[in-house]
Amino acid sequence: MVGVLNSIFIIVSPVESMIGIAGNVFIALVNLMDWMKRRKGCFVDQILTFLAISRVALLCSALTHMFYATHPGSLKTANILRMIIISLIVTNHFNIWLAMCLSLFYFLKIANFSNFIFLYLKRRVKKVVLLILLMSLVLLLFNIIVIDIQINFWIDRFRRNVSYTSSMKNFKKVPTLLLFISSIRANNFFEHAIGIAFPSGYSLALISGNSKLTQAFLSVLWRLRCRPKGQDA
Repeated sequence: MVGVLNSIFIIVSPVESMIGIAGNVFIALVNLMDWMKRRKGCFVDQILTFLAISRVALLCSALTHMFYATHPGSLKTANILRMIIISLIVTNHFNIWLAMCLSLFYFLKIANFSNFIFLYLKRRVKKVVLLILLMSLVLLLFNIIVIDIQINFWIDRFRRNVSYTSSMKNFKKVPTLLLFISSIRANNFFEHAIGIAFPSGYSLALISGNSKLTQAFLSVLWRLRCRPKGQDA
């Protein structure tokens, strides 16, 4: 039963990722084209664009991680796994913090309180968001250092557990060992599918909830619908 469910989620996760990648690429392209036309973009659109780009990178990293989790024999060196894990950490970090900054921006713009601190932050919302992003970079650097130390610890411990004569043969198993420790199998494919569903579904929610994105999406659909008619004519 578990094997059947995992097989289903292995199929569902790439489909979710493709939908999310398409939705986020669409958001980024619409905002970038709007910037090019107006020669100027509002701050919230800039956050949305960078959030969309970070989610495209996150979904690509998650797909790569999932591929190697299901095909551990494809890993040749521990450095490849190190790059996969760190890329997943970096993209997830920007995804979380940019989403938080977007929420904070809307909160400070929409909410209305008479508190002095709140009014001070409301007038300086752009600086507050930028400051939070800069602080998050420090946390990201610290997180990468900690993860890198953990990976080195796993490799050193594995080396100590094998004899010198067989170390070269067994060292090829290091990526598989690390992947088993850090991969989605440690949780399960259901949690992985749910994790992919959020950035994928949220992009669709942004498109449907933003008038500019909705109009652009309807315009694309209208052009695709009318294109065959134009070709027949």
